[in-house]
Amino acid sequence: MRKLRRKEHMKQKLKRFMAGFMAMLTLVGTLFTNGTTAFAASPQANIAFWNASVKNSGEVSELKPGYNHGKILYSILDGNSAYCMNFGLRADGGQLMNSYDDTSTSMSAQQRKLLSYCLYYGFNSTQKAAPSNSQCDEYIATQAMVWVIVADIFGTGSGDSAARKLCNTAPSPDSSYSYYERLRDNISSSYNATLPSFASRRTSEAPTYELKWNEGSQRFETTLSDSNGVLSDFDFGISGYSVDKNGSSITISSTSVNTTATTGTFTSNAGKVETTSSCVFWLTGKSGYQEFISERPTADPVKAYIKVKTENIGYGELTKTDESSGVKLSGAVYGIYSDSGCTNRVQTMTTDGNGYAKSAALVAGTYYVKEITAPKGYVLSGTVHTLTVKAGQTTGISATDKEQLGAITIYKEGEVLSSWNGSNFTYEKKKLSGATFKVTAGADIYKADGTKVYSAGDVVAESLTTGTDGQVVLSDLHLGTYVVTEIKSIDGYTINTTPQTVAVEYKDQTVTVQYESTTIENTRQKADVSVVKKDSDTENPLDGGKYTLYAGNDIKNYTGQVIVTKGTALETVTTGEDGKASYSVDLPISNGYYIQETQAPYAYIRNSKDVYSFNFNVLPETQAKASFSYTFVNDRTTAKIHIYKVDKESGKAVAQGDASLEGAVYGLYARNDIVHPDGATGVVFKAGDLVATLTTDKNGEAEVNNLYLGNYYVKEITPSEGYLLDEEEHDVVCDYEGDLVAEVSRSTTSAEQVIKQPFQLIKVSDNGDDTEAGLLAGAEFTAYLKSSLSVKADGSYDFDKATPVVIGENGATTIASDDKGHAVSIAIPYGTYVVVESKTPHNMKTIKPFEVKIKENHPTEPQTWRVFLDREFTAKLRVIKKDSDTKQTVLVPNAEFKIFNIDKNEYVKQYTTYPSKVEHTSFFTDEDGD
Repeated sequence: MRKLRRKEHMKQKLKRFMAGFMAMLTLVGTLFTNGTTAFAASPQANIAFWNASVKNSGEVSELKPGYNHGKILYSILDGNSAYCMNFGLRADGGQLMNSYDDTSTSMSAQQRKLLSYCLYYGFNSTQKAAPSNSQCDEYIATQAMVWVIVADIFGTGSGDSAARKLCNTAPSPDSSYSYYERLRDNISSSYNATLPSFASRRTSEAPTYELKWNEGSQRFETTLSDSNGVLSDFDFGISGYSVDKNGSSITISSTSVNTTATTGTFTSNAGKVETTSSCVFWLTGKSGYQEFISERPTADPVKAYIKVKTENIGYGELTKTDESSGVKLSGAVYGIYSDSGCTNRVQTMTTDGNGYAKSAALVAGTYYVKEITAPKGYVLSGTVHTLTVKAGQTTGISATDKEQLGAITIYKEGEVLSSWNGSNFTYEKKKLSGATFKVTAGADIYKADGTKVYSAGDVVAESLTTGTDGQVVLSDLHLGTYVVTEIKSIDGYTINTTPQTVAVEYKDQTVTVQYESTTIENTRQKADVSVVKKDSDTENPLDGGKYTLYAGNDIKNYTGQVIVTKGTALETVTTGEDGKASYSVDLPISNGYYIQETQAPYAYIRNSKDVYSFNFNVLPETQAKASFSYTFVNDRTTAKIHIYKVDKESGKAVAQGDASLEGAVYGLYARNDIVHPDGATGVVFKAGDLVATLTTDKNGEAEVNNLYLGNYYVKEITPSEGYLLDEEEHDVVCDYEGDLVAEVSRSTTSAEQVIKQPFQLIKVSDNGDDTEAGLLAGAEFTAYLKSSLSVKADGSYDFDKATPVVIGENGATTIASDDKGHAVSIAIPYGTYVVVESKTPHNMKTIKPFEVKIKENHPTEPQTWRVFLDREFTAKLRVIKKDSDTKQTVLVPNAEFKIFNIDKNEYVKQYTTYPSKVEHTSFFTDEDGD
């Protein structure tokens, strides 16, 4: 709320009264009074107030937060509308105020300028009566603008917001704010007035534009374009020149020379002004009181300035001739430059058929003329001619040119040996010496003046030989077409008979001699090296053979450096299905080489003895390639199979008993198809075919050789004597062991079971006991292999020197009869044995040796038992009764005797069995006394 300090002055019927009041931070009082007369820019004047607002403003936070403003007062001071500058400071109605040319309120130059535009475009009245509502609307809008500018928020949203609040107190708020918006736009438009882009606001800073001579329109002219797009908002005036405005461009022209700059003025026709005087500022002289501003400043339309002048013109001319013949030359192009360095070209002129050229209009002054393009066939002149142009005059100069000649450089190129990269020789192109050429005219040859020098096909030069730098130059040629042909090549290279056409044409006008060149390349003579691989028997081609090519000597590059030493492996190739292989290594000429097999084809023996050597020498110059080929043959790798026949039980090649390892017949069969390794012959044995039969020797061994590699099996067909047939198929894989193994050796062992059978016997005694023989225990028997026994002179066997065979358990060489008289051997090997009773039961007689023959294999089934009878040992005790004295027999029968067995401590009993069994314990003498 605005505070009013009211001072009553007078009352009127029109409900006006004047009141003294105080305003804090704005006008806070209202005084109704008749307006007092004020005089413009008086030193002092009294201020008068009327209410402009219809209601209080309230808080305008944009201007002063927290302060409530009262009504806005309509002020007249010194006969003009006056406006408060300090929002919130006090002022008293009717108080005397002092005028000043400058403000005491701190403001920037921009704010001051904006205030002057505000009072120029804003409301101003000299009326001393109370204002109308519409005047109040406009006054309030203008007062709001003053406060917005002083607050430095002009043109911002805050400024417009503050103005809206203040205008809302007007009789018509919308009308008041619309007036504010128009006022804001007018101020902004003039303050920010945009000039044409090519003009300046001040004459002292006006740019000067020079009108250039236009040959087409025959006048001096310049066209200026306004990039700011405001040219239509200005009128233009200038003395002594014609003006043509077209949109954003203006063309200024003149037909006469005027080298003095003339000023032209652009004047705004869109209402944009520049204030030219200051407003009046009012203060009471008391501290804390309001400052007022009044009076509309003067203003002129916005203006902009440029300056123009014309250039001076004259002409230059040129005559062009041949330096030696004086012939006029057409087509010479010259540039006219403003600087002696000939960098800023202002014109170009070209000579006609008479060798004459004239420039277009030139501004009077000194110019420099230099040839840009010489006539065809001539060398561009570097001479710079000075041309002094005077206004209204033509200045002439003369110039000459030289004819251009040509030269042909013939290069001879070819590959030379450079290095060895580990897998191939590398070559690089180099210039070659020693090649000879001739040059002929490819067409009629003329001088530049038209004189014929050569007819097509004429020899221009011959016997041109390249030097150590690989080139030869033919000079002093007239421009034209020439043909270069090689007539002699270089050792190691084929001749290149293809003619090379060289056109010595006019291309570079800046050179005295037009150099052209041609390069004639020669191809190195090369070697085509290959090998062929065949089977030595079938002569079919073999794939997979590897052959290595070696250097036969030290190999040097073109500089003489040894890059490969003798014996170095250069390349290894592998033969294909056709048995052939070619080398890709690019061999240098004039060197020796050799080829050796380094790996045979699969299933073949390496042929290390066969070495192919050759020399790659220089060929005739028309021959491009030398061919070297060699056929290598290989023997196939063979297989040998050895059979070992051993006793199955001992694992040794020692037969048991009378059995033999000799004579066993084995079959060698193909387990799979046996294929010839040459890849063409095919299957030599089908799977299951009998390949060979083998018979063991006395050591139980057999062997077959010269077999093909493959998978076989061995199976016994017929066993040797005393052995069972080995029905097992023994697989033998005869695979390749590398090309250094000529014969693959394999073996297999056939372990065979010897024929065996136990024998058995029953031992009984003949003791005269009834008719049943007694079973004898404890009889021991030893057996000898009959074939191992020697025969004594008396025809008996010599057992002492013989070794008994094992016939009992645990390696025992004896067996003994048990209590049943039974004795059985272990199974003994095939053979004939002599068995002897090596221990006879007590009081029994030893039986004679007997034979046991083992011919059948029944390891667990003894032969049928045999019974052997031991007769009891008998000793007759003859008792003869004699006289003790005479020692004569006492011939008395029936003398009774008994026999006492001391060992058994009993009397001996004997029996007779016929006709009945009778026991005898006493023995009687007969009639003979015994």
